[in-house]
Amino acid sequence: MSEALSNPRLVTVLPIVEGDNRENTDNRAQAQRDPTPLAHPQHLAYAALALHGKLASVPPSIVRIFVAAVLLLSLASCTGEDPPPTYPEKKDTEVKEPPLTSPEEKNSPSVFFEEEGSPFTYISLGDSLAVGVGASDPRKRGYTPLYRDLLEREMGREVRLIALGVSGETTESFVNDPNSQLTRAERALKDNPGAVITLSLGANDLLAEAGSTAAEREEALAQYAQNLDHILKTLKNASTPRPQITMLALYNPAPGSFTDEWAGRLNAQVRAVAEENGASVAAGDEAFRGREAEYAHYARDPYDIHPTDEGYEALARAFFEAS
Repeated sequence: MSEALSNPRLVTVLPIVEGDNRENTDNRAQAQRDPTPLAHPQHLAYAALALHGKLASVPPSIVRIFVAAVLLLSLASCTGEDPPPTYPEKKDTEVKEPPLTSPEEKNSPSVFFEEEGSPFTYISLGDSLAVGVGASDPRKRGYTPLYRDLLEREMGREVRLIALGVSGETTESFVNDPNSQLTRAERALKDNPGAVITLSLGANDLLAEAGSTAAEREEALAQYAQNLDHILKTLKNASTPRPQITMLALYNPAPGSFTDEWAGRLNAQVRAVAEENGASVAAGDEAFRGREAEYAHYARDPYDIHPTDEGYEALARAFFEAS
């Protein structure tokens, strides 16, 4: 048994890289100054001229007092700078892009959205596979941005991405962590009813049982199915219309280990629970079968079970074909 499998945290708890790298657009309105203030020297001068001819009958001493007052007020208004320009309220139409976060900041969601308009919404949920760990550029080459791009080409319209994946997530942490990913997904669905959802959960549940007995793995597998059923039921009831959920069937993360058998058994649970809850299944296991050396880093680095760029492309296609 490799050190990676006996200590799954080495391969599952990795830096979070969430979101995408799309170019931002800046639609700031051009600044426009307020009309010239009424106390501006120009207005005072015009007022003085308007009175010209009307002061002829006024004693010279009174005229001198009036003119002095006008000049003093003019000078006072010139001692400071002109009032600062005001700008129309800026409506935020920029795609938000958060900074990279660490595993300790796992409960800070990465949400990218546009307030104006109502683009189609895609919510990516799950573990490090949803984050894109292992890709050369997770913001562009993880399955989440690749699948979003496929949706945009298919639909011919913008797809708004809400990426909530957390590296190292299990079904238990997905449900029970403070400000859990499930809670944040419910909030996102409330604001975006009927969104498309992808969900990848199970690899960390499986690898946590690397040193367990067969009986302990059986128990963990039953708990996984129970947790997954709760997750899918919560998600599908979180909005009206209901979201379109696609669950990932796990590829074999560590060929030649106990995962040869148990990844298949976990996927049997994935398919059964998904069918019961009306969710689709992306066949990641079938996409990787026979191509594990090309699609995953494990063949070259036993400390890394994550997909290569080619592997993430295969997963994005699997999600697209299933949706």
